[in-house]
Amino acid sequence: MKDNKIFKEYMQNTYNKEENYNSILSKVKGGVNMKKKILNIAAVLIVIIGLGVFTPKIYARIVWNIDYKKYQERQISRKQIAIDESKTNGFSENINMDYLYKDGIGVKINSLMLTTDYLGLEVDIKLKENIKDEKTSENYTSLTYGFAIYDENNNIYDVCEPAPNKNLIYWKKLYKELNINSDIYNNLNDSSSHGIKEINKNIALANIELNSTDGFPKAKKLYVRIFQLGYLTYNRTTLPQFTQISDNEWQFEIDIPEKFYNTTATELKLANKVKGVTLNKATITETGLTMKIKINGLSDLISQIRTEPKAGELLEDIAYITDEDDKVYIALNIGGGDENEQELRFGIGKNLLNKRIYLHINVNDIHEVVELVQ
Repeated sequence: MKDNKIFKEYMQNTYNKEENYNSILSKVKGGVNMKKKILNIAAVLIVIIGLGVFTPKIYARIVWNIDYKKYQERQISRKQIAIDESKTNGFSENINMDYLYKDGIGVKINSLMLTTDYLGLEVDIKLKENIKDEKTSENYTSLTYGFAIYDENNNIYDVCEPAPNKNLIYWKKLYKELNINSDIYNNLNDSSSHGIKEINKNIALANIELNSTDGFPKAKKLYVRIFQLGYLTYNRTTLPQFTQISDNEWQFEIDIPEKFYNTTATELKLANKVKGVTLNKATITETGLTMKIKINGLSDLISQIRTEPKAGELLEDIAYITDEDDKVYIALNIGGGDENEQELRFGIGKNLLNKRIYLHINVNDIHEVVELVQ
């Protein structure tokens, strides 16, 4: 049988693709170079397709690296502070230091108070011009600042910013700088407060207060950073606006006296058992009494109270303390724990232990007054 020429060509065209590919290239001037070009184009197309999938992540990483580089190159003013232990026997130390100036702005720390469960700082801020402090029916403008506090073991006490950025915020950069392996912000304090307590022309006194139910570490060095100094303006119709007045950052390294980091807390307990009440923890230091208490029906009662017009007063009545002179001490901070458990802090110290103190409980059918003893 003679070869079927048409059938043979069909089979070669269909199944001998490599030979056909090379044949085509050989007919083109510079066929080998053309083959390389085609392969290069194919590689580029693969990269482009890949970039289409990964571009958002790559772009975010590029932005992060640029922003972190700017963070590393930021202006920093540093000061080391040694507290003289001979000043007082108390737990609030005045710090005699000069202003640390940058951009014509002076910052210094006036005082420090530190116990097992409390940290308090007074920061003095001095501007070149009078500080804006405007309050009207429409606008509210005040001086504001960011701060970060941590110790020599890189335990983060707190980081707070006046103008948080949703993507690149200060605590993420601080964690990277301190080589802390965490994607979630975690600090040691249970509750904090900070702000401007007093303004006199161009000088502002700022207060920072941190509380810890579980206790702060016994730090020998404390690092305090003040940054993002500026004005925050509130308006009824717009979101808060932040205007930064300095790119500088003021950093203070504080050597902590032994009497601070060697403080101990005194444990208290209920003098008598109370049905439906469990005192999981009660410790008193020089600056405060912290308590974790579990009371039957407490969670439901709190949920109900929060919808009432006088919720604040009703919450205060759940658990409070009196002394033998009938002086009343209301919980300064109230936080939720496990079901029916509350974390309470009272502004009383060890000096009250020379008196008898009583815990008052009012939750549903539980109305008890019981003494707290060592």
